[in-house]
Amino acid sequence: MSKAYVEARKDHGSSELLDDIVSEQPSINARQFGSIEEVREQAPQRLRAAVDLLEQKATREEVEDYKRFVIGLAQRIASAHKEGGVLGIGGTEISDDERVALDEIASTLGVTESA
Repeated sequence: MSKAYVEARKDHGSSELLDDIVSEQPSINARQFGSIEEVREQAPQRLRAAVDLLEQKATREEVEDYKRFVIGLAQRIASAHKEGGVLGIGGTEISDDERVALDEIASTLGVTESA
């Protein structure tokens, strides 16, 4: 995730909001959630809450920039390594589970995945 975040920092655009977001490396507390099911339940709620807050406080353009940033970051993370294959040959860039997660993130944000 760190590498994907660094890459996302490079092409976040000229948004002051995104400048603030990417100015620090995200911190992740692995013990924050008890299980992967808890992550699956809470992640969409938290993402919706973030977008709702931005819609109240930020410009429409900043909200759209944020949504593109989040989906782009998720795509980078999902594409970080191939699933399957042998010795780096063959395999799938994005697994079925990752595709489901990307689709859910895009749906939560109300964007197409390629945003």
